[in-house]
Amino acid sequence: MKKTVTVLIPKDEGVPRIHRLRPLHIVEPEINAIAKGLWARKLMQIAEITGNMTDNQYGGRKRRQAQSAVINKVLYYDINRTNMREAQYDDIDMRSNYDRELVRLVTTEAQVKLGLHSEDAKFMVDFVENQRWYVKTGFGISDECYEYENSAPMYGLGQGIAWSGPGWLLSSDTIAKCKANTCTGMEYKSPMNQNIQVKKSEDYFVDDTSCGCNSKDVNKPTIMHQAQHNSQKHSDYVEVTGGLVAADKSNFYHIQWEFSNGNKSPIANNDRETKTKTKNSKIK
Repeated sequence: MKKTVTVLIPKDEGVPRIHRLRPLHIVEPEINAIAKGLWARKLMQIAEITGNMTDNQYGGRKRRQAQSAVINKVLYYDINRTNMREAQYDDIDMRSNYDRELVRLVTTEAQVKLGLHSEDAKFMVDFVENQRWYVKTGFGISDECYEYENSAPMYGLGQGIAWSGPGWLLSSDTIAKCKANTCTGMEYKSPMNQNIQVKKSEDYFVDDTSCGCNSKDVNKPTIMHQAQHNSQKHSDYVEVTGGLVAADKSNFYHIQWEFSNGNKSPIANNDRETKTKTKNSKIK
């Protein structure tokens, strides 16, 4: 069980660019059966029963639909547009996220949050750190392999292994809880008596994150400054888990309003893709 074969799947069909290949790890069926039974089912059931998972998570959870996160985003935009309120939104993508997660951090989170048995945690760590990873191409499986070494440690839970998704759910849940104490995000109130209040900073769907900001604390002069603070905090927390924000695949949107002849209207052409930013670019 120490042999794992990695296949590279082109992200763009028929165009196998070296930087656009998705690695999928093919492990023994018994390993995935253990990962599905313990992580994807048992631990996630415990998380739901105990309520030990924030409301920000939408991927890999029962009774949660993929389109719910998208519907939320539409509602955020619609409410801010109706209220003519300044806001900033960030669509953040991760780079090879499952292949960067820190296995020892994930198992520690699972033990502390969900009561994962220490022997189960040790099994997961031993598996990742003792595997020999081979590569499969159209020419067959490679004779050479790469493996974990103390001088050059490997990280990642491995795409294609059933514990990867739940592992990131735990880490991103920790990020959401940390951000709740250090960031000011979106705030919505019922228009009449304002007795209904909703506060939220982001929605997660697997490794995609949608962050929002329409309110600020007293130390930030503008919504833009607050949003920049939130985005930097998110990037810092992600880095602690071993991850990396893919800035070239992430977008931000700043919605601002201006008066013209007594009417308030959104400022046009102020949406910018992250990849088009330059050092001298200005944001309205």
